[in-house]
Order: sequence, then structure tokens, then C-alpha cells
Amino acid sequence: MSSIHVPDDPCTTIHLAYSAAVARRARALMHAELVDAGVREAVIDDAVLVLSELVANAVEHGHPDQQGRIEVSWCIHEDYVRVSVHDSGQAPDLRPLEAPDDAVSGRGLTIVDYICRTWDVDHDSGLRITAELDYSAT
Repeated sequence: MSSIHVPDDPCTTIHLAYSAAVARRARALMHAELVDAGVREAVIDDAVLVLSELVANAVEHGHPDQQGRIEVSWCIHEDYVRVSVHDSGQAPDLRPLEAPDDAVSGRGLTIVDYICRTWDVDHDSGLRITAELDYSAT
């Protein structure tokens, strides 16, 4: 795993092996930074959940880069947290789905849509999903 964090820059970017197991490491790193920045615990919990959903989608439906990785980043701003996950896959029609009550998956973007003030998809050089969480939302 490589990590980039520049002092006085609100963003951290890490490159993780393309594996479901790396979500735990990403969550722990982001959680620690949000705690250090004084973000409220309710916002941290939501940000960690959003990060988990985006990483899970990237690993389950995306593709690794040429080095076998995905990129995960988060930015701590004055009134919101931005979370972003980038993989080398393509998904032209991403939207929240209505999963049946007995479904064991398929709710990731519905959760992101519910929690976040905004989220969007960028298809340049693979697939990047970026979501923003207000501090005042929870």
C-alpha cells in the first residue's frame, strides 16, 4: 500500500491491492484521520460506511489498475468530507437500486445516495465514484 498525505492539504490518497481485505485498512486509516481532525463520531461512522460500500463495489464489479490496485481517497474540508474510490473498470449506468427485502447485496449505492449530500461518477480513465458527506447531516 502506498499513501500520499501532504501537510496542510485536506486530502489523503492511498493505493490498495485489489482485494476485499483491504477495505478494513482503508477504513482504519480514514477513521483515525477524521478523529484527529475532530470530526463528529456520527459523521465518521457514515463516512466509514460510505467508504466501505465504494471499496466493495470497486472490488466486486471493477478492475484493478496495471499494478493490481485501486485508489482510495478522502478529503477533510471545513463543512464536509469527500470520499472517492477509483478503479480501472467501466460501469456506464450506475444508480441506486431497489433491492428485494431478502437480497444479501445490491444496496451499496442506495446507502451512499441516502447518506451523502451528493455523489457522482466520473468515467475518465476507469471509474471513479466520489461522495460528499455534510458535517451537519447527522
